[in-house]
Amino acid sequence: MVNAEQALQDCQLIFFSGITLAILNDNDRAQLLHMLCRLRNKGVNIAFDPNYRPALWENEKVAQNAIGQGFQVANILLPGMEDFELFGLRQRQQIVKFLNSCGFDELIIKDGSKSVFGYSSDACCEVLVAPNPAVIDTTSAGDAFAGVYLGARILGLDMKSAIEKAAAVAKEVTNHRGAIMPQEKFKNFWKGYKAA
Repeated sequence: MVNAEQALQDCQLIFFSGITLAILNDNDRAQLLHMLCRLRNKGVNIAFDPNYRPALWENEKVAQNAIGQGFQVANILLPGMEDFELFGLRQRQQIVKFLNSCGFDELIIKDGSKSVFGYSSDACCEVLVAPNPAVIDTTSAGDAFAGVYLGARILGLDMKSAIEKAAAVAKEVTNHRGAIMPQEKFKNFWKGYKAA
């Protein structure tokens, strides 16, 4: 039987979050992080959203350690500004400086309903987010953003275009209960796009 690492080493991208880390015991969490590190070293893209939820963690110290390791393992980081309150950081410049030592290829910082910042070795951008005045359900808006951003990058969109598309889908998701928009409406966001 093929083990998990063998099965994943041919993947183009693996996504995990702080919630993934929070629900595991110490041993399983360590094994997962070590496996992801090895997979990254084999060329697999690893994307991480810290998605810090205090209630899921034993204490702040455990969360800081695990999420800090998550930043080190991944090469695509998708945090929100609020995630860094765990580390006592509230300014974007502080956050970028904090993460620079992690060796990311792409850093996407979501600042709520204000804007999204993107950083890589060859690009830097800010995308203003149009607020939704009639939010129905914010559940999974962050997951929708991450999924669409990563999918758009796989399709070959540049960072700014991928952020714009992800922000638009995340906004639309908040118009629907249960965070699931009608399939036809979702398909409209992808008209004209084909994998590079």
